[in-house]
Amino acid sequence: SPFEIAIVHSIFNVATTFILLPFTKNLENIANLVIKDKDAVEQKTTVLDERLLTVPSFAIANSFEAVSDMADTADKAFCKAVGLLEKFDEAEEAEVIALEQRLDFYEDKVGTYMIKLNKTELADADSKVATKILHTINDFERIGDHAKNIVKVAAEINNKNISFSKEAREELAVLTNALID
Repeated sequence: SPFEIAIVHSIFNVATTFILLPFTKNLENIANLVIKDKDAVEQKTTVLDERLLTVPSFAIANSFEAVSDMADTADKAFCKAVGLLEKFDEAEEAEVIALEQRLDFYEDKVGTYMIKLNKTELADADSKVATKILHTINDFERIGDHAKNIVKVAAEINNKNISFSKEAREELAVLTNALID
């Protein structure tokens, strides 16, 4: 009967859950290997939906999420790059390079979106905000480029076993703290 099938099915599911529970971390790793996750940046930029271009104020409001994530990414890349001057780590180097590529991707996607938005009829206030966003994304992308350049310098310092004097390290710390602030 359908009732008995439902009972057997439920018992089977509960038993399977208890058997597999200790292996959840391994199962998660296998699932991540099998199912490739879309790039997180691409998922975030889906907020920049082309259909919103018909309502410019919504399009501008939604573009702020991507610009905000871009700001966080630029900050993270710069802070990690500066940290490499003190203690070099190849994994951190790779992460800074990946963050810089993410900023390049953002600049392309958000910039293209804002240019399309500027082609629509915008109110004066929306037009000013769109222009500010275009300038801001360029600035964030440049911060990523600077972070990448700092990483190259840090790698060269590491490869050549160059060390700074105590005074130079103190000056570098003051400079980097000022830049981070």
